[in-house]
Amino acid sequence: MSGRPHDDAVMLESDEFHRVEQGDSSETLESHESRVTNDGISDMTKALAALLESNHLMQDTLAERSKKRQKVYVAMPEDFDGRVGDYIDGWLEKFETWFRHRERVDKPVEDRERIETAIHKMEHEISIDLIHHEADYGPWTTWEEFAEYMKSAYGSSEPGYSRYMKLRVMTQETNDECARQLYLLLYVYCGLGQGNQC
Repeated sequence: MSGRPHDDAVMLESDEFHRVEQGDSSETLESHESRVTNDGISDMTKALAALLESNHLMQDTLAERSKKRQKVYVAMPEDFDGRVGDYIDGWLEKFETWFRHRERVDKPVEDRERIETAIHKMEHEISIDLIHHEADYGPWTTWEEFAEYMKSAYGSSEPGYSRYMKLRVMTQETNDECARQLYLLLYVYCGLGQGNQC
């Protein structure tokens, strides 16, 4: 060896070349090709195994994700403003729906908590009246008792359709449109929807 790195590399290459020329070149090439082929197959097998493992992990993750129940939140009903009529039935029904959804997401809601939540979701004057009512007559023990009280205090004694039919019968004309307009005028201008009476 000459001591220079470049010369050493050239010598090694030429020695290797001469050895290949002197020996059985087909045997050397076949062993080299089989070694490359075996290494390639081994690498492909490893890559395929890694890909399969990754695929299994992704499927497991997606399966876990679909098992989790997504939470759906229903908005709490708007404040009750004291309107008299059929409005109270709808307001109470909205609260019952809200409580059902809350129970699905969180935990069961006790009747007392339902009542207190509803009382605090009203205009200030109505809330104070209901709190004073409880102080004077005792607290409501069930949601049904509270709902019945609210219906009796703020609900209509007869449904809207029967009120409309009575008004229709009372009109002089047989024109249905006249009765509808009169009912609408009384409802809007007299403030029957706000608890007022003409």
